[in-house]
Amino acid sequence: MDRNFIMAFLLVLITASCNDDNDPTVDDDSASKVIGENIYRILQGNDQTGAFGQVLPEGIEIEITDLQGNKRSRNLTFETSDPTSEVVRTVLTKDGTFSIQWKLGCDQQLQTLTILDNNVCGIAKSGCIEVEIFKIRADAGGELTGWFESCETLEVGYDHRLISNDQFLVIASNNVIYSTSDPIAVSWSTGSMPQYSGNQPIHFGPAGEIYYKASGNFYLSSNQGKSWSVVNIPNQNYYDNRLITLENGDFVYARRNSPEVSYSSDQGKSWDVLLNISKATDGQSLSAQALVSDGNRLLVVADNNKVIALQNADTTLHEFVFNTWPPYASLSTFEAISHDNKIFLNNGRTIYILDLSNNTASGVLNIDYRTRMIKPGNQVYLVEKTNNYWQYENGSFVSKTFSLPESLQQAYSRISSVNFFKGSPVFIDTRRKLFYLID
Repeated sequence: MDRNFIMAFLLVLITASCNDDNDPTVDDDSASKVIGENIYRILQGNDQTGAFGQVLPEGIEIEITDLQGNKRSRNLTFETSDPTSEVVRTVLTKDGTFSIQWKLGCDQQLQTLTILDNNVCGIAKSGCIEVEIFKIRADAGGELTGWFESCETLEVGYDHRLISNDQFLVIASNNVIYSTSDPIAVSWSTGSMPQYSGNQPIHFGPAGEIYYKASGNFYLSSNQGKSWSVVNIPNQNYYDNRLITLENGDFVYARRNSPEVSYSSDQGKSWDVLLNISKATDGQSLSAQALVSDGNRLLVVADNNKVIALQNADTTLHEFVFNTWPPYASLSTFEAISHDNKIFLNNGRTIYILDLSNNTASGVLNIDYRTRMIKPGNQVYLVEKTNNYWQYENGSFVSKTFSLPESLQQAYSRISSVNFFKGSPVFIDTRRKLFYLID
């Protein structure tokens, strides 16, 4: 075809469009459009099926050239029909193609992304104007796989805590607490924290209750933080004390520099002495270093490398070699959990594994940076504020890494807190978005 004829045809298009200042948008479904001095083409990405809260599997690619076919850089803007969706990344590639990553929202199944060029010239008498270029369509009814990213921004502070017991996922922060049994449905129940006291310990008990310590007080919730009760404790020591619950609901309490371990079977209304550590060890140990719940069995880690196990009326003393773990550490030194007839002690950088079947240390793990020890379900993990973690398998901790979602990398965000829920990693990033990996 004659080149002059083609150019004449394009000029007719331009001239015709200049006759109307009020409707500059080319209203058709074409994947290629001539608007003003530019030609716009959709190369890929329209009419995809994705999933709520996830980035579409295929990037949207748009090519923009002038009327002679030369690639052009344009200032594109975007509007989404679902207010919870967002464009997480836009890149002009080396070959001059616009690559757009679109994360679908959570409100609408059929969603549109409107792409606009806000400075199109040669189309209106009044000069260069904003023009709608394309409407990209997507169906969010596809299967959820890979990383799910919450659509809402959680109202949590920097020092929030993320805990899980494989039935509920709970986020505690400042004066608010969120809980859900399904992070994908994102139907959060909310409550108020009883007292704000910085990054204080908050834990699930064996029966699903949550207990929390703040400013020397212990609080208990049996409904995922919707309401709280204060636990009255004997001989309170503000700085160094511990309260745990057994599977049968009994409270157990110990404080620094005291040989007595107390218990309450009526949620703190009355207390009795359950154990005198000095008497149980013939004076070799004088106070508790950790209290550990193993179902209805109570494990008391005592100074001078002793462990006392109590269940019903039976008491068993486990004696370890001196200095197996720091023998004179206080109650505030260790996180402690039980698993497979072992006690795991974590002081942040060193993890001691105490095997109660043979009274030996079955392992010691030294880490260069602080970790948090968690046990959601029946797995023991060490986590930090990255995608690196350790999982206890076959008698030792194995270093592992989970892949990061693409949207996190594109937003230049970082992990703020990590846990595991039903065997999959879950975390909150510094933008206060929740991420959950779906197998």
